[in-house]
Amino acid sequence: MVHLRLVAMGKIMEGDSIIHTVAYADDVVRVSVETVIDPEAEVPYATSEIQYVKQAVNTFVAWPTHLVKAVLDEHPQRIPHNEDAHVPKPANVNADDPLRELMKYSFDLYDKPLQITFDGRFLGIVDASTSIFITYSDVIEIIAGDKSLNISVIQLWLMYIHEWSQIFSQGFMYAFLEPQSLVCSKDRRSECEQYLERWLKESDREVYIGPYFHQEHWQLIILCPRQHVVVWFCSLRRKPDMHIKATINSVMTKLKKTLSPETKAVAPKWIEVKSHVQTGCYECGYYIMHWIWNIIASDIKSDWSMWFANDTPLDIGIITTIRKKWATFFLKTAISQNG
Repeated sequence: MVHLRLVAMGKIMEGDSIIHTVAYADDVVRVSVETVIDPEAEVPYATSEIQYVKQAVNTFVAWPTHLVKAVLDEHPQRIPHNEDAHVPKPANVNADDPLRELMKYSFDLYDKPLQITFDGRFLGIVDASTSIFITYSDVIEIIAGDKSLNISVIQLWLMYIHEWSQIFSQGFMYAFLEPQSLVCSKDRRSECEQYLERWLKESDREVYIGPYFHQEHWQLIILCPRQHVVVWFCSLRRKPDMHIKATINSVMTKLKKTLSPETKAVAPKWIEVKSHVQTGCYECGYYIMHWIWNIIASDIKSDWSMWFANDTPLDIGIITTIRKKWATFFLKTAISQNG
């Protein structure tokens, strides 16, 4: 098995297929290396002047497209559109303005919420047939774009990301944690721990992605059992609360002992990434949706602090793109389930 690793960060340069007087095929791009991660790594196409990544700084080199991962903070109009060619557009949905279409549909929800039935096994829910209800208030949160997001909105986003990840055959690598099952108040800690223990053992994935709601604020938890690592995202830079941290430490330590009985029982390593800080009081839901999107889109499984190192607020264009994607998926799902 070939193991890929991050060796540098840079930008894809526009231009023809001739790089340093050498003509390359269409599956090669011109890359400007700006940050070196592994200076001794060999470049894919060596020249007489450049054999290693450390020699490629402030110049450009040829790089195979399948070895280039999208950076996290692209122009907002270019971020989440790569998959659009693979996902059929839902019938009767205006692809150019899904928020306007969502506004029209919202009147149907005023008196009667929409029940969405789905297979909950991708969240580790025992009952395969599971339902959530999307209410008028939920869609108004997305339409307005200036309100805190309800748990149903986040659950639908997980459904969308799960469906999208299956297209790229990433289901064997990533799994998702059900937000309601992560509620870890003092009187519910035992339920949360049982859920995590069962789901991690049953699914045996490399990375688990869990939206976590605590004190009216959305945060994101990433569990990496094989690396014995927990990654913590918070757009307000809050520390993990004692209940969820103790629960995860207990679950991960037990699992580590199960996987490696000879290993000493130690708590997992916690990484608190310094990514994107919100400036308002409502944006946290969009921040975790953005992080979840980028983890899947960029196939991230390690080097968390390197990938997520931008502490600026999210661009309004990115949040708008997320809102439109949520709206499109909701409308597609509503049409599908209503016939």
